[in-house]
Amino acid sequence: MKALAEANISPGLRQVAIYCAAAWPYRQAQQSIQQLIGVSISHQQIRQLCVQEAVKVKVQEQASFQQAYNQALAETVEVLVEEQPRPKKPPQIEPSERV
Repeated sequence: MKALAEANISPGLRQVAIYCAAAWPYRQAQQSIQQLIGVSISHQQIRQLCVQEAVKVKVQEQASFQQAYNQALAETVEVLVEEQPRPKKPPQIEPSERV
């Protein structure tokens, strides 16, 4: 299937196919591409391009999430450490107050 999606597809056509598939079902995207720019691409190719793009986006999103999560965690720990109350000394009892 990977070879099917990559066969003679320029980066520009790839982008157009993905945008069209985001707006319409694959078969309608196929027809729109044919009518608008005169390029023949199958609905299966469009679907496979979308699947490949989804995998790329997922990896990017996971990396972005992990980076943001790690940064937020580090900042939270830093704040918690800074705000940690210092242990209070027990009150001093004056000799006159002792029983």
